[in-house]
Amino acid sequence: MTIITVTAPEGRLSLAQRRLLAESLTDAVLEAEVGQLAPAARQGFQVHFRTLAADCMAIGGKLLSDHEAARHHDHQGKLGFARRRAVDPRSPGQWRVHARADQGDPRRDPARQLTTKVFQTNRLREQRMTAEGQVRSEMHGHIFKIIIDNPSKKNAFSPAMMEQLSDALTELHNNDDHWVGVICAEGRDFTAGLDMPKFFGPAAEKRNIREGNIDPFGLSKRCRKPIVTAVQGIVFTIGIELMLAGDIVVAADDARFCQMESKRGIAPLGGAHFRFLSRAGWGNAMYHLFLCDEFSAQRAREIGLVQEVVPAGQQVDRAMALAEIIARNAPLGIQVTKEAAAKYIEGGEAAAIAYIPKIRDRVLNSADAKEGIQSFVERRAAVFQGR
Repeated sequence: MTIITVTAPEGRLSLAQRRLLAESLTDAVLEAEVGQLAPAARQGFQVHFRTLAADCMAIGGKLLSDHEAARHHDHQGKLGFARRRAVDPRSPGQWRVHARADQGDPRRDPARQLTTKVFQTNRLREQRMTAEGQVRSEMHGHIFKIIIDNPSKKNAFSPAMMEQLSDALTELHNNDDHWVGVICAEGRDFTAGLDMPKFFGPAAEKRNIREGNIDPFGLSKRCRKPIVTAVQGIVFTIGIELMLAGDIVVAADDARFCQMESKRGIAPLGGAHFRFLSRAGWGNAMYHLFLCDEFSAQRAREIGLVQEVVPAGQQVDRAMALAEIIARNAPLGIQVTKEAAAKYIEGGEAAAIAYIPKIRDRVLNSADAKEGIQSFVERRAAVFQGR
């Protein structure tokens, strides 16, 4: 049995951090370069995540519940021991990793080999994730900051990024130390929407939103904590739907909004068809949903999609300032206020959500949808036939 203990610098490890590290440890242990440790590692290993006490455990790369972990606590002695420090790109501070093994020659120090390999694998995974875009998080007291980080592609979402956003929102929802969430984005733009070829067509990637997770669009399961969203630059398609799934929106004065799905032969499927209505009213909603036009931050503020407009570059600071004000209030009082308010419109939303599969099938299976995706890939104007 190989045991690796990971200690975070402060606070609990986020669910996304645990999963990432557990996967990296699995990869590292199963690599042939580990040598004598590999045969034992293939039969099983343990990863202990700790702060001041045992926090979480993964065995074979699978996260265990507290109850499951309690049955797997290790009491064996050490034969090899190593310590290595490395900067974690997801949060300030450092990880401290201890690795030990109950098999192998201590003179060969297999634990040190394993620990080194762990960080090599983890760095490669982080570099790959950064190149492909990621959603990362930070803790600022009781404020949980979620950052969309794919600026080279205007923060377009891949299926992996959508999964990471779901994980981050689930962490916000479940962790009682997080009272307020802030969603923001790196670079000049909030998001240009979906990376379409990765979601639709022959090159589409598998989506793996975990059962029980928060739905980023608040359709199947909505986060119970208050969320302030800061947007800037391009805020297209799902960008609008993501911000409307939250509660308060702060926009930079350079923000540009557009719900353009119908230009691509499809339709808004992330909640815009009813949240536009609840925020802006029927006339304003249909005006922008039908025209698929681009409109300004000032216009978004006038019709109620945005609550504050600030100079470009100040939107995240203002969102954090609002979150700090909210966090001074009783967290339970804020949460039940959101819960009760949601009940007011829940019936209408439930009917609208239930109708999404019907319109999804109609538009996604249409010839116009295929033409819309193909025209996007070929960077040309679409020619629709209404079928």
